[in-house]
Order: sequence, then structure tokens, then C-alpha cells
Amino acid sequence: MTALHGALAPNGGMKLAHVATVLNGGTPRADDVNWNGDVPFVTPPDLRGLDGDSIVETSRSLTELGASSGSTVAVSGLAVSCRAPIGYVGRLSRRSAFNQGCKAVVPSPAVDEKYLAYVLVAARPILEALGRGTTFMEISASDLGSLLVPATGREEQRRIADYLDRETATIDALIEKQQRLRSVLKERRQEVVRARLADVGPQVQLRHLVVRERPMTYGILQAGEHDDGGVPYIGPADISRVGGTPALQDLRRTTVEIAAQYQRSTLRPGDLVASIGPAYGHVMEISEELDGANLTQDTVRLALDPDRADRRYLMWVLRGAASRDFWNFEITGATFRRLNLGTLARTPVPLPSLNEQREIADHLDRATAKIDALIAKAERFIELAQERRAALITAAVTGQIEIPTED
Repeated sequence: MTALHGALAPNGGMKLAHVATVLNGGTPRADDVNWNGDVPFVTPPDLRGLDGDSIVETSRSLTELGASSGSTVAVSGLAVSCRAPIGYVGRLSRRSAFNQGCKAVVPSPAVDEKYLAYVLVAARPILEALGRGTTFMEISASDLGSLLVPATGREEQRRIADYLDRETATIDALIEKQQRLRSVLKERRQEVVRARLADVGPQVQLRHLVVRERPMTYGILQAGEHDDGGVPYIGPADISRVGGTPALQDLRRTTVEIAAQYQRSTLRPGDLVASIGPAYGHVMEISEELDGANLTQDTVRLALDPDRADRRYLMWVLRGAASRDFWNFEITGATFRRLNLGTLARTPVPLPSLNEQREIADHLDRATAKIDALIAKAERFIELAQERRAALITAAVTGQIEIPTED
């Protein structure tokens, strides 16, 4: 046991394994007889954002045969994600199975389930720090069971849980209001872009706007392959939704030898980079400081013909709803929602004169600036409220604040 295990109970506590049963999960074979039954199958993505709330639905389910043959079933208790994302907690609202990315934590009669859920929510930073692995980070049942839980009686546990239910409900209502505002602002932003790009000129396919000597090129560098070199590389996570360039110091780097194998996807200033993986449709421009950088998989380089297309204008087009609608239509029914080079090349682009393209880009820059400022303000409020919520939970379960008694 490390010092991290005792971070929630610096003055002593009880091991989680002494007050609850920790169960490993599993996944049955892919046979049809095991799947699409009545038993919810909990995986880490199903727990994201729950923060101890009940698990209402899961993306997949098992039959009774699948649940008994390849998974683990818990009738009650908590599910904790122990493989990326680590540390998310949900309460089982019904008999459920769970995969190997989760652990079930079934509290003993001496422990209040809601209180223990809040303790594990407060433990998320600790659990993340305990993660180990090379391919992906995860924590073991032993590490989870060694976590020290603050020692307090069941009556006090329930009082803390009731207090946190009330206080977090107020914070959650404020967060939800700002999330709705953010959604409305983003829809408004898309409408501004869509309206300005409607009926502006004849359409051409994107492939006709690329320099012939430097055609569209997939990034093929595997992220994490021979890192710690000197050549920066860009992946989907580095590409901002609304533009901008990631800071050079924040990029991962590969070796010169590896980068030399992928010269076809070497970037030059002014190139555009588009993400084509599951989060497709994000585009950024390469700055002078990123000259010579490379690309990972799920990205494509676009070297535009400056005599036909303005870079800023084309970024507005590719980020717009019309382009996304075209891509969504083209890949309907795909198992993995990923653009291929042919689909991207066929993307229709309204193409007025270069002067009008620049005027449209200038207009959209101005028209969206105020909306972007409001979106940023809402996102900052959400971030601060979430930090306040996390701090309140930690303070309450560790005894840093006095829990008021209800009248």
C-alpha cells in the first residue's frame, strides 16, 4: 500500500476491501446467444460523468447465458471504472453485469452505499494516479481494495450523503443550465455559418482545390511509436474544433528516423490538417513553427492551391454543418464512423471568387467572435462549478467541513 492509498484518510481509516467486496468483471464470447438480452452490461464509457448517480442505461446488454458464462453479475452496489477513463462511479439500479474495465464494489451492511459512492468519487484523482500499464492505464482489484476509506459510523455516513445530495443537486442544476446555454450558442454559431455559406457560388469537389504536386495524404505515424525524438507530430486530439494551433511544446515527438519513413505526410506552413477518425470534421492550419511536423493516423494533410482557395474560407466550409451532413450521409451504416480519403475528396465546396472567399471569412470571423466569447464564458462557469462540486465532496467525506444538522 502506498501513501496515495491513504490520501483520503490521513489520520487512519479502513481498507475498502474490509468494508466492501471488490469484484472483477469480464466479457463473454461474441456469440449471438450471449448478447442483447435483459442484463445491463456496464463498461467504463457508461460510467462517464455519473459521479455516483444511478446507472440508468448501458450501451450493451447480455442474455442470462452470457452473464453466467463470461461476465460477473452484481445485484447491487457500485460500478467503478478501472480502465481508461479511470475513477468514474455509478450505482447499480438493478442486477447488472460488467466488463473487465470495471470493478463492482458491494458494500457491507455497515456501510451506506450512497456515502461510499461519494468517497469513491472523491478518490478519482487518487485512482487515476494509481493507474499502471503501457498499452492503457488501469488499476487492479488489489489497488482498489487497498484504498483507505474514512472511518465513521453508518448514521454519520448517511448524514454526509444526504447533505451532499442536497448541495450537489443545486450545483448540478446550475451546470445543466449553462450546458443548455452552451448548446444553444453552438447551434446559433452553426446557423450563422450555414446562412453565410448558402448560395455563394458554384460547387466543386475538395480534391480540385489541392495542389497536384502534394495530393491529400493520410497520416500513418502510429501515436506513441518511438516517442522522445525531435520531430513533432499532430494527431486528432491536437486539432482544435474552432481553429488555432497547438503549442509546439505540447506536442509529442518522434525520432528523425521514423519521421523520414513518412515524408509523404510531412507538413508545411499553410497546409491544413483534418481529423478523419471518430471525431471527424476538425480542421487546423499549420503555422511556421510546425514546419516539418508529421501526422498520426486518423488525420489528413490538405495542401491547397492558393490561386483557387483561401485557407480561412475553406476551414469555415469544412467545419460547417453542410460538410458534416455530407460526411454523415456518406458513412451511414459504417461500423466505425471514420472518413476515408475518397469521401473527404468528394466533399462539395461552394467556390465563389477569391475576393468573396476572403470577405466571407472576414465576416464569419467577426460574426462568431461574440458567440465564441459567450461559449467560453459558459464553459469556464461549468469548469469552475465542477471543481467546486468535487472539492465539496472531498471536504465532506474527509471531515474538512462541519456537516450542518437539518432542522
